[in-house]
Amino acid sequence: MLLFKLLGLLLIFGVCVVSGFLKADVLKKRSEKLQKNLEALNRFGELVRIGSYEIEELVMLCFSADTVTVEKGHIKLSGEYLLKEDMKILEDFFGGFGMADREAEYERTKLFYSLLENQYSAALGVYGKLGRLYRSIGFMGGLILCIFLM
Repeated sequence: MLLFKLLGLLLIFGVCVVSGFLKADVLKKRSEKLQKNLEALNRFGELVRIGSYEIEELVMLCFSADTVTVEKGHIKLSGEYLLKEDMKILEDFFGGFGMADREAEYERTKLFYSLLENQYSAALGVYGKLGRLYRSIGFMGGLILCIFLM
């Protein structure tokens, strides 16, 4: 009977710890995804400045397939790990792209780069503050539950 109780307590503790680490990992993945989008947007701007590609080719060259896909001329975004604000910035960028000349599009790309960079800085700050907190809460919550159930 004591063995089953110990196994149950270990299971509860493990689930709490893993849930805290998973929540912190979601914050980390958001910042990583924003960083990849920033790099892709930077490449996108430079290729727009060169001006030798079609829009669909630019998107496929710069952005990863897990973020942006092009289907029959329409650009579809995947918002995994991104917040609504992040998605809104990307949707606004792709929604109005191709309406002006090359230099105006390059300036527009720089503008959206700065907007996304602000989101990335905020995501790093949130991860720095809350990532450790979620891991600690998972550990301590599991420990407290185990103590109460003993």
